[in-house]
Amino acid sequence: MSTDVPAAPPQPQQLPRPRPRFRALLRQLVAMLALTVGVTVVAIVLSSKLHPTSLLAVGTRAPAIDLLGPGPEHADAVAQRDGRPLVVEFFEASCAVCQRTAPELCRVHTGHPGADVIAVDATGDSTQDIAAFRRDHLAGCSADSTLLTLADPCRPPGASPCINVTSHWQVRFVPTVYVVDASGAVVYAASGDGALSGVAAALAPLRA
Repeated sequence: MSTDVPAAPPQPQQLPRPRPRFRALLRQLVAMLALTVGVTVVAIVLSSKLHPTSLLAVGTRAPAIDLLGPGPEHADAVAQRDGRPLVVEFFEASCAVCQRTAPELCRVHTGHPGADVIAVDATGDSTQDIAAFRRDHLAGCSADSTLLTLADPCRPPGASPCINVTSHWQVRFVPTVYVVDASGAVVYAASGDGALSGVAAALAPLRA
């Protein structure tokens, strides 16, 4: 007499262990994905530095300028009193882009005698560093140039956050360039390597 033997329950199928080559490829893929994410983040950060959205808007009235240095005690009064456009560049003495584009600022100054040009140190460099920057990188300006190179200390000194012309003009990166018409309205604003490239076009319709 035969009896039925219950069938054994199915055993779970064991997946094959990943081969060493597959694991190596998987690690490379993960590393490449991490690198891609890192590059994307850096690109976004650099883009925000070169094209910040916090600049004074075109059409708004430019804040007053009251700086330390030779020339008028109120630099913005030059444009207001004489009915002249004003170009303001915010720079740092050690900024490589500022150093490289300084001759272009000289060309703006010499090529547009009807406009006043002011270079404002935005980072609290010493007067010696500012003088060296002018000597080493603005040599293309004539010796009797009226291009002002001015310091912008915090008011009061050591204040945190720093309150000065740089902060009032909403400067976050250097170089930053503004063009202001004779009425005191901002007509051009840009930051980064190409900030000076649009100055000539902005000055063209402005009459001194």
